[in-house]
Amino acid sequence: HSLATSVHCQRPVEEVEALMEELSRYHHPMAIALCHYYFSKGSLREKAKGMKISHVHYKHLVDLAHQWLIGRLSRTKY
Repeated sequence: HSLATSVHCQRPVEEVEALMEELSRYHHPMAIALCHYYFSKGSLREKAKGMKISHVHYKHLVDLAHQWLIGRLSRTKY
């Protein structure tokens, strides 16, 4: 990867980090569920068990987090 590619990619990474911090302040369990969804190994049931919640509740939190991100990103102008 060239330096230009790395610099170009840095902005979206920073924006994602900022959005995750905002989500965490808004609804911490949704942020935790989303982090587990993308960065933990295992099935939805295993990830839910790791959070000590039902898999239905876990899936609901992930779905809500996705909807929150969609709404938040739709307000952001690039």
